[in-house]
Amino acid sequence: MQEVKQEKIEKIEYQPLRKENNVPPRIAYKSIYFYLLITMFSFSLCLGFAVLSNFKAIALNMSDSYLNLVVGNLAAFSNGGFRFIFGYLYDKHKFYLVYNYMLFGNVVVCLLITLMRDSQLVFTLLVVSAAAIEGAHFSIFAPFTIESFGIKYGP
Repeated sequence: MQEVKQEKIEKIEYQPLRKENNVPPRIAYKSIYFYLLITMFSFSLCLGFAVLSNFKAIALNMSDSYLNLVVGNLAAFSNGGFRFIFGYLYDKHKFYLVYNYMLFGNVVVCLLITLMRDSQLVFTLLVVSAAAIEGAHFSIFAPFTIESFGIKYGP
């Protein structure tokens, strides 16, 4: 009986992306895929957190009222609104394609956020896109964990 359980665990380790896996949490925590998933999302979420918590300090020449009313509100709406868009993209395309779009957006924001802080329009678009990408993480994390570890134990 012990040998059968051990074989099933080995199959789960090497074939994680199947909905019928239903990997229990005690096995999922031992899987390398679980830690890769957590690390991947943590590192790519850090940019959104950093930009959204410090955008007033980055843009020194803009007024506080513009930053609070325009940039902050647009960022909040894009964070929530793009969750639906990226969720739809995730349903229509593969995870890796959608996640690559998000990583490309993160790279663009990283490269341009401090260079374009004097332009109100470009800075606003960069903060809004950072917020949209941050919101997208929350809409694709749950379906990807269901694909990885099964529907029974899910996200």
